[in-house]
Amino acid sequence: MVLSPDGKYLFTAHDAPPAPGRQVLKKIQTATLEIVGEMPRIGEMVFLEHGGILLRQGSGGLEFIDPISFQVTRVDSIVLGGLASSDTLGFVLGVDSWGRLTAYDYREKKILAADSIYFPAGVLLRGMSLALHPCGRNGFGIFRDPYQRAWFLQYTIPELRIEFTYQLVYGFGDIAVSPDGQYVLFNDPGDPWHGSSLHKFYVYDVAQQQISRIFDTDTLALLQEFPNSLIGDIIFSPDGSMAYASSGTDWAYGPILCFDMEQLEFTDEFHINYEWTPGLLAVGTEP
Repeated sequence: MVLSPDGKYLFTAHDAPPAPGRQVLKKIQTATLEIVGEMPRIGEMVFLEHGGILLRQGSGGLEFIDPISFQVTRVDSIVLGGLASSDTLGFVLGVDSWGRLTAYDYREKKILAADSIYFPAGVLLRGMSLALHPCGRNGFGIFRDPYQRAWFLQYTIPELRIEFTYQLVYGFGDIAVSPDGQYVLFNDPGDPWHGSSLHKFYVYDVAQQQISRIFDTDTLALLQEFPNSLIGDIIFSPDGSMAYASSGTDWAYGPILCFDMEQLEFTDEFHINYEWTPGLLAVGTEP
């Protein structure tokens, strides 16, 4: 799900009744939670042009949706997964159907860069979760290699040259860049589906190109009542002063954690009034 920059509308993609497996995208007015629009099919979504375009990966390519009329206005026949974008730029980052990391200029309809990412020894890496720096000169991601090892990378755009690597255990984490581009937050929840849970949360300093903080979230006082909780989604507030992390996913439940970007500490939590905490978050200003 994604929230419009003005906070007025929430766009959610999910299964819907009555037919099993019917997938729809819904437009919801946040002030009233009223459903004000619906269209078929789902896909990864990001906002472009300061909320003027809702980009969705559809079955036939990238779909450009007018968020006001809620209509598809254009389809570009390029398949990209793991979409990452920034409103300050005219391109999006993703992984194409061949596994290549791709920067696509959606204004000029041309590929700026597309290449497989390799370690010097020739080991191919495949992107699992991507993020884009607001300046557009750097990308970040969680990648996995053929040996099932996972890596956090910083790389240049458009050269796609690796600048920093850090080995993780599994590739199932999430990643988010602060609005000012100073920090990247990411996590390694492990592989809870096969009984191998981890509880790692990382703070990466972009300018210093180093991991500045590592948290074992299972030792946080905020999560002592939820020992099995694992961080799922990470997202920043619009002003970048706070980050929020869901600790309830398909395999665990717990509160939403608040991370203060000045202190670089988890400082608070809040609970949702039902058993399962959302796995995905969308943060905006008050409607």
